[in-house]
Order: sequence, then C-alpha cells, then structure tokens
Amino acid sequence: MYNLSSNLSKKNYFKLINNCLKNNYFVHAYLIEIDDYENNFKDVLTLVKALLCQNKDLDDVNKLNCDKCNICSLIDNDNYPDLYIIEGDNNLIKKEQIIKLEDDFKNTSLLKNKRIYIIKESEKMNDSSSNTLLKFLEEPNDNIVAILLTKDRYKLLPTIISRCQIISLKSNDIIVDNPDLYIGFIKYLINGNDLFINYDSIINDYFLGNDKDGNEKILKSKIVNHFNNVCNILISIFYSDFDNHKFKFLENVDKNKLLFIVDIIQRELVKLKYNVNSKMWLDSLYSKIIGGNYD
Repeated sequence: MYNLSSNLSKKNYFKLINNCLKNNYFVHAYLIEIDDYENNFKDVLTLVKALLCQNKDLDDVNKLNCDKCNICSLIDNDNYPDLYIIEGDNNLIKKEQIIKLEDDFKNTSLLKNKRIYIIKESEKMNDSSSNTLLKFLEEPNDNIVAILLTKDRYKLLPTIISRCQIISLKSNDIIVDNPDLYIGFIKYLINGNDLFINYDSIINDYFLGNDKDGNEKILKSKIVNHFNNVCNILISIFYSDFDNHKFKFLENVDKNKLLFIVDIIQRELVKLKYNVNSKMWLDSLYSKIIGGNYD
C-alpha cells in the first residue's frame, strides 16, 4: 500500500482514482485529509461512486462515474443502502457508533456490491472508539471499504493511520522554494546505500540548527519540513507535473520506487509527534528505505 499523502490537486486526485480503477488497485481503508467538509465531500463521493458505478469510462478521467445510473442517483440523494456515514454525536464519535457500524455490516449487501462507510471528522474518536475501529480495520473484508475524513491526520492514532492509504486534498500545499537543495538528497534516497556513506554530511547540510537555548542539534522542525518537501517533489514527478530539468534523473526510476519512498517517509513522520530521538528516527527511516521491497 502506497500513501499519496502529499497535497494533491483535484486533477491528480481524479487521476489517482482513474489509475487505481485501471489497475484494479484499491485498498480497504482510506484516510482523506481535507480543508472543508461541505466543499470537499463531493470529491469524496466521487471516490465512492468510482468504486460502485458499473458504467464508468476508464478512458476518460472526467468520467469516473456516469452520474446517471441507479447507483449514482442513490448516492447523490443519500439513499444508497450500502453507504454508511458516521458523524460526531455532541462533538464526539462514540464507541457505540462504531459497534453499530460493525453489526450493520455483518449483514449481506442489499445490492451485492461493496459496502462503504465514511467517518466524518474522524479525529473526534476518543481512545475507546478508536480502538474499536482499529480492531475492525485489522480484519479487512474485501467487500468493505472505509473512508476516514479529517482536517488533521496527526490527531488520529498512528496505528489507524498506518492501516490506511492517505490522500491529502488540503489546499495549503508546501512550497518548495529552492528545489535544487533536494537534488543530492533525493539521489541518496534513490541510490540507497549512499545515505549511510554520506550520513554525517546529510545531517549537517539539512537537519542541524540551534534550539531555543542556542545549542546546535538536529531539529525536528527541519526534518518535517525537509521530508514534506521531498514527498511533494516525488509525487509531482510521479504525475509528471514537476518541470525541472535537473530532476531528469528520476524519469527512468521505477514509479513504484518513488511511491515506496513517499510511503515510508509519511508513515515515519507520524512518529515524530512523539518523544523520539531524532537521530534514531533517521537511522530507522534510512534502513527501511534501503532494505524495503517496492515491487
């Protein structure tokens, strides 16, 4: 499972869905980070209809669903029997709501199609409801798809995040002011072992700074900013939306490898919100990139 969690334009969001449809590649759980529930919910329903509509045109990225069939009409009118939507009750998503979802989904689909549930404001789950959902996610059913919506993925349990494909539709894209700074580092990521050969110089060049007491140390803020920019560049290269001749060396790199690197980075970034040693975090990240299998 590869996480496309750098900010996607709507064009690339639809392109992602189209590519998944063509390759019959969908996962059992999505975490979609959004700006606004009202404005972005139509985009979320595009994914739902793409999974269910039988009349979609895979040769046209603008026709991920027909918007005319009975299924599309039922979804648009909030009457599709196998789409279950959970919203917060008094600003909280309760354990009982997740249990009811599980009980309802034990029944056979009325339309013999995938059953989909959407949890709005999933960050409003408390520990009890989060752990109940986690158990449900840990035993995936091929005919059940989860879509968790949030404005801030980092407010969810890392164990839930790790079981979802992350997609960000937030509009506050990270701007890479000087992409030339990332050429050498991305080459290290692609070449693998060069990461450890150049370990000290990488830390000095990218991650050292002074803390509030003036002491020089590896700064988590620099790590987060650096790796978010790396992910943005790699995702842009994946979609051929990054026009910079100095990154031509990535044209012949397996696209799966690019997504594999992004996936590992984003999963590991979640751990930085906790009290982890920055150097040990970098060691772990590099080891997973070098030793992982992206095929």
